[in-house]
Amino acid sequence: MRYDTGNITDSTSAYLSYSRQSLDSWIGNAGFSDRDHIAAKFVTELEDWTITGRFSWDDAHEDNFQRISLAQFEENPNWDRLTDTITGIPYVDQAYRPSWSTLRTNYFAYLRAAY
Repeated sequence: MRYDTGNITDSTSAYLSYSRQSLDSWIGNAGFSDRDHIAAKFVTELEDWTITGRFSWDDAHEDNFQRISLAQFEENPNWDRLTDTITGIPYVDQAYRPSWSTLRTNYFAYLRAAY
């Protein structure tokens, strides 16, 4: 979703956007990824100055896939060498897919004045 304000005043315009992504793992059906993103920006054009402000926020949970070679993919395209269950065997369990998850929240903001 994105909302463009058009001209708020004679010299200022802005937008606000939101997106959500969600997917399930196709390998083993044992993972997923969710991501929410919000962004907003305004621009004000004055006689000799341009003032710009921007803010963005991300919240993501991603169950990662293991990189494999072309030969490994050709051998079995439905397995990326990670496991989908806990076995109790530490050597095997280190490849448990949910433990490879990336959880992150990112913020970015700036205010710029150009003459």
